[in-house]
Amino acid sequence: MYPCDKRNRRGGANRLRVHVRVHEPSRRAGAALPLILLALCLAALFSGCAPAGDGGGTNAQGAQENADPASANTAETPAFPDYVTVNPVAFEEVTVEPVIVAGLEDGSVSSAGEWQYKKSYGRISGLHDETVQQKINDRLKEAYDQLENAPIPPYRGIRAAVPASSALHGMNIYCMVRGNFNNVLSVFYMRNCNYAPPDAGDDFVSVTEYAALNFDLCTGDEISLRDVFKPGADYLSILDDALFRHLLENGAEEEWSDFNHDSPTLASAYEPLSPDQKFTLGDNGYLQLLFGHETLYFETPYFSPYSFTFNLADFGDDVGIYTRFTGEGREPRQLYAAGENPERMLLYRETYALKASPILRNFSKTLASDPGAEFYHASINARCEVPRELEERIFAMLQLDDELRARLEDFRSAHPDEGAYASKYAQLNRIGPFFSLWLEKYVDLGENQHSAETENFTWHADGLAEVRLKDLFRDGFDYEALLREKAEAEFGRTPLYENGAPREGASLEAEKERLLRALAECSPRMGASELYFSTPSTEQQSDAVPRPLHFTLSYKDIGYENLTFFAE
Repeated sequence: MYPCDKRNRRGGANRLRVHVRVHEPSRRAGAALPLILLALCLAALFSGCAPAGDGGGTNAQGAQENADPASANTAETPAFPDYVTVNPVAFEEVTVEPVIVAGLEDGSVSSAGEWQYKKSYGRISGLHDETVQQKINDRLKEAYDQLENAPIPPYRGIRAAVPASSALHGMNIYCMVRGNFNNVLSVFYMRNCNYAPPDAGDDFVSVTEYAALNFDLCTGDEISLRDVFKPGADYLSILDDALFRHLLENGAEEEWSDFNHDSPTLASAYEPLSPDQKFTLGDNGYLQLLFGHETLYFETPYFSPYSFTFNLADFGDDVGIYTRFTGEGREPRQLYAAGENPERMLLYRETYALKASPILRNFSKTLASDPGAEFYHASINARCEVPRELEERIFAMLQLDDELRARLEDFRSAHPDEGAYASKYAQLNRIGPFFSLWLEKYVDLGENQHSAETENFTWHADGLAEVRLKDLFRDGFDYEALLREKAEAEFGRTPLYENGAPREGASLEAEKERLLRALAECSPRMGASELYFSTPSTEQQSDAVPRPLHFTLSYKDIGYENLTFFAE
C-alpha cells in the first residue's frame, strides 16, 4: 500500500509519529463516497460488535463494570477544572551505561569514530511513603527491562524488511514524563532499534516499540483507561466515537502514496477499543491513545506506533481523572515529603475532537491599484470553540483600519515599483477561566520602513468582559512593583534605542516610564504557568525597526495566593 522504501540511511531519526489535530479536513475532496461507506461500516461495528461490559454498550453489566466505589467523591467538583496542581515529586532519567558500536559513520559519530546508543529508565523521589515510592520505581525499572529484552515487535511485514540474520546496530530507550498532576503520574517509554539486513550496504531499518505507565501516587497502583472517566461513564464508546470522527475526517480508508502523509490507513475493519488500551495523560489536558504492532487493523509501514491525541475537555462531565485521586474519599495523610505550596498550571481547552471551532478560518483581502496585487492579509487560528460575540470582536480587530489602508495606498502611489504589504495574525486560546488572544500586526513599506507590533487581549469566559491586569490580582498586592522589577531587568538585557543609537539620560527614563505605564494598564496573555507581556513598540539597534519587548511573569513567582483565578 505504501510504495516508499521502508529503509532509512544510517543516522536517520525514527520518532513516534504523533497524529493529532482531529480538526484537519480530509486531504482529498473526492473522498466523500468512500467516507460514507466507511461511516456505515464503522457505525455497524460500534452498535453491535463491542463486547458487553467493556464500554461498548449501555447494558446493566457494562454499567456495573464501570462502577468504581473506591474512587473519590466527585459530585461537587467540576469534571474539567481551570487548573491542576503539579505533584511535588522529582522524576529522574537514570542512564544505563552506553553501548558502543564501532564502524558506523554519520553525523552522530563520537570523537573516537564510534556510535553510542543510550538507554535510560525512570525513577521518582519525593513521596513521603517510601514503600509506595519503591513500588513505582520497581515498576518503572521492570518496564525498562521488558523493553530492553523484548524481541523484535511483530509488525506486519517485519520479517520481509528485517530478516532473522539482520544485525542489530544499536538500541535507544527513552523515558519521559507526560503528565504529573493531581496525584497522577504518566510515564512514556520508547525503544528504537536499528537493524541492518544482509547485503543492505549503508541502509538500515528502524523499528520502534513503546510502553505507557500511569500511576496513582497515593497507592503506587497503575491506573487504567477507565479511571480517566467518572464511574458509570461509557468511556469506551465515548473514545470510539472520537476516534471514529478522526478516521472519517482523515480518509483512513484511502491508500496514500505520499511518504509524509500523517494519517493512518485502515488495513482491515476497525475494531472497538478495549479496556487495556495503552494511553498517556498530559499536563495540558490531553489524553493520548497509543497504537502499535498489536493493532492489526492499522497499517504500520514504518514499523513505528501511531498515536491519537484528544483534549479531555471535549468529554465534558464524563471526565474523572482530575478529582479521582484527590479530595473526598481519600484517606487524609501526608503524601509528599516536601512541597508546602506546589506549583499550579492552567489547563487549555480545545474542541477539535468533537466539534471544530466556527472561527478556525483564514481570509485575505486585496486592496491595490494594480489588479490582483494583494497587499493585506488577515488570519486567525482558534484553538477552542468561540462564542459568536467574541468572534465578531476578533474579526473587527483583523479588519484593515483606515490609517493602515491610507499608509499602504500612499506608499504604493509614491513608489509604484516597490511592494507594500501588511498583515494581521491572531491566535486565540481558551485557558483556565479565560479566552486569551495574541494579535500581531506587520507592516512592510520598503527598506527600513517595516514594523512588527503585538498586542494581548484576555476576556472572562463567563460573560466575555475584558480582563485588565489589575483584575488578575487580589486586593492589596503591589503587582506594579513586581512588573517594574521584571521590566527593568528586560531593559537591561535589551537596551532601548532611538534612531539606531542607545537612549541615554532623560530620553531613556522617559521611554521607560512610557512603557511601564502602558504595561500596568495592559491586558496580558495567559499561559499555563505564566503571564506574557508585550510592550508598545520600541526601537532595536540592529535595523532601527520598531519592535515590542517581550517578557513573562510566572504564577509561581507572583504567588498563587495573590492571583484571583487560583482558589485559596
